[in-house]
Amino acid sequence: MSAGFNVATAVLGQLGESFPLTVTESDVQQELLKTQGLLLNKPEDKLLELETMKEGRKREAMRFLYLLLIYAYTMRGQFAMVSCRMMQLSLQYGVCMESALACASYGVLLCG
Repeated sequence: MSAGFNVATAVLGQLGESFPLTVTESDVQQELLKTQGLLLNKPEDKLLELETMKEGRKREAMRFLYLLLIYAYTMRGQFAMVSCRMMQLSLQYGVCMESALACASYGVLLCG
């Protein structure tokens, strides 16, 4: 893993979104299950009515995760972790511009 990725995860930790430096299959499964659980609690019509994300630190985390997701695409485990975290933040705190990439990348995960 690159030093840049390590710095990025440290910054995310300061924004309240910690990530493990090494990702196991168990970590990925946990994040997928957590995301699925949040989605199960929101019917499709409620997903379309999500509020705009207002919390500043979460918006900054989403902007940072957006950039990190592009880099993490080549690292399967990290890609899944970042994608799930973006979906979780969108479902819990509301949507923002970066939520579109969160939905798309989560779809990529589900399709294999």
